[in-house]
Amino acid sequence: MAEYSSRNNFHVELKMLESDLVRLGGNAQDALTNATWALKERDLSLAREVFQDEEATNLLAERIDFQGFQLIARNRPMG
Repeated sequence: MAEYSSRNNFHVELKMLESDLVRLGGNAQDALTNATWALKERDLSLAREVFQDEEATNLLAERIDFQGFQLIARNRPMG
């Protein structure tokens, strides 16, 4: 029974990690689109917004790294 619970937790955590990765990809896509538009249109306020949003995106990337390492460490094969 403990193995099922552990395996189930693994899949739940993996789905959460997948969700965060999709969100990170969306953030990166939005940043690239906005940065390109800001450069093309010389929109300084949009360029500033891109830089401000970068911090949250970087924090999300760090969290994803940490979660991934934790997931691997807790679920590595023993033997």
